[in-house]
Parts: sequence; C-alpha cells; structure tokens
Amino acid sequence: MQNRTKVLIGVAVLVVFGSAAALSVAKSRDRGLDVRMEAVTRRDLTQIVTASGNIRARRAVDISSDVSARVSELLVDEGQDVHQGQVLLRLDPAQYQAGVSRAEATLSQAKATQAQQQANLIQAQRNLDRFVALRARDSLLVSQQQLDDARTALEVSQAQVRSAEFGVSQAQASLDQAEDQLSKTIIRAPMDGKITRLNVDQGETVIIGTMNNAGSLILTISDLSVIEVVLQVDETEVPDIALGDSATVRIDAFPDRTFVGRVTEIGNSAIRPPSQQTTGQQAAIDFEVILTLDATDAPL
Repeated sequence: MQNRTKVLIGVAVLVVFGSAAALSVAKSRDRGLDVRMEAVTRRDLTQIVTASGNIRARRAVDISSDVSARVSELLVDEGQDVHQGQVLLRLDPAQYQAGVSRAEATLSQAKATQAQQQANLIQAQRNLDRFVALRARDSLLVSQQQLDDARTALEVSQAQVRSAEFGVSQAQASLDQAEDQLSKTIIRAPMDGKITRLNVDQGETVIIGTMNNAGSLILTISDLSVIEVVLQVDETEVPDIALGDSATVRIDAFPDRTFVGRVTEIGNSAIRPPSQQTTGQQAAIDFEVILTLDATDAPL
C-alpha cells in the first residue's frame, strides 16, 4: 500500500507541470508580435534641433534724454502706438531758454565789437593814405617814423578786425549750441512703433549719462511688425542648422498655439567663449541663432 501511494503522487505532479507548460505556450501564441504596416514611399529625413530662448522685436529703440530737466508734460502711455516725429514728452525748458538769451546777447556784443574794429580799420587806412599823400608832396611834411607808425596802426587794426570776426563766429556757435540744447527738451518718436516700456512720469527729473553714471532711460519704442526668436543652441547642434531652415516655435504665453518661422541668422562666435569662463569645469558653449516668425494675428 505504501508503494502504490507514492506512484500516484508522482503522476499527479507530472500532470500539473504539463498543464502549466501548455498554458504558457498558448498565451504566447495569442499575443504575437507588434508590427505596423505602411506603403513604401520616398521621403526626406528631417534633422530636429531643439533649443530654448526668448522673443523680441526686430527693431527696438531705447530713448534717453540728452539734457537734464524735469518732465513738464507727458503725452503718451505705455502700450500706445506712435508715429515717427510725434511729440512724446516735453521737459522744462526754462534754463535752456535762458541759455539761448544769454548766447544771443553775447553774439550781439561780438557783432558790435566787430563793427567797432571795422571802423578803426577804416580810420587807420585813411591816416596811412593821408600820410603817404603828404609824403609824396613834400617829404618834410611827414617823417618816415610817422609813415611807419601809420602802417603799423593799419596792421593792428586789420588783426583786431580778424579777431572780432572770430569772436562773432564763436558767439554764433555758442548760440547754435544753446538752441540745440533747447530743442532737445522736446522728445519725439524716432520711428513708428509701440511704446513697450515707459519709465518716467510727469514731474520726474531725467538726467543725462556720464562716464560713471548711466543716464535715465525714458522709454522704449518697438516695431512689432516683425518678431524674432533668439535661441541659444549648443555647439554640437549648430552644424545641423542652416539659413532658411524652417522652425516650429512654442511660446509659454500661448500654450495651445504653434508658430512658424525660419532661421535668419546664425552666430559666428560663442555667446560666452571659453576664454571668458572662470569655472574650473568646462561649461557648455552656446551660439546665438535667430529665427524670424511668420506674420501672425497673435498679440506677441
């Protein structure tokens, strides 16, 4: 009885293992291999380069003041469209108007001095002519010394006239400079565009830049008709980019839209060359690549 029991157990074990193997093979046959079928056609292989950056207007002008004065009248707001030549703001012109008046008075004085020296020259010329005539009539009437003194007086008068003429030119230049300074109290738009930055308000004082002190940035005008994308591309991927390549751009402010552009500029030098890197490890070397976006209705 003991031997018969052992044999039955052994057979049962074989049956269990055989069933497991059959089940495994059946499952493998049902799953098969994943394949995708498609007709054979000729296509172009596309090299994709991914980079990040920021957008900007192709042309933007930062406007600063050439004179220091208080903003007396502000005529625009941020976001406003402006046209070339439009008056944007006016600065207090009081001190520059005074400078013009002072320069005009100096010019008038210089012209009066010139007229006086011109009269002295005419008188010196007449004295010399009279002495020469008397000397020709009778050498005893006019000595050689008197004749020489008359010639010297004429030369002095001629030099004084030239000096007066230079004084008038200098005074005129000072007046032109004062008028130029006065004209700069009125700031006009240098181009058509939109005011994308306005840093001053009426009543504030703007200053001009010096060697050690940056001047006041009043506002920025941008031409938004053409938008560029400035990218930083790794040096290993720059050889895969060529001028005219198409690009698809995604902008964080418009997550549900894509924009199309083309490569219009590829930097020839690294943004930060190795010679300017101070870290111990070699940092990544990036090049600037500029895309120009196609026209779009999005308010970029």
